[in-house]
Amino acid sequence: MRLRKVEVREVLKKIIYSSSSVELSEYSVLIVNRGTENNVMELPLKPDVKLLKDRILFNDLTIPLHRIIEIRRKGVAIWRRRA
Repeated sequence: MRLRKVEVREVLKKIIYSSSSVELSEYSVLIVNRGTENNVMELPLKPDVKLLKDRILFNDLTIPLHRIIEIRRKGVAIWRRRA
């Protein structure tokens, strides 16, 4: 039996819409961001984050979902993009 690939949007949707604001602050996403150290940037999830079909909106920052490489809770990876 083959395991179903879990998409980043499904994981984010579950986290954002089922977590309280206190729990949400335990999560962060790692994104590909050229020009920063190691080309990776970590962004904490906050209550004002918006999840759209193909991107996630942080206050003044729009991140396409394909740039998310990892989701962490309390610093531990709970989802990682397959290579």
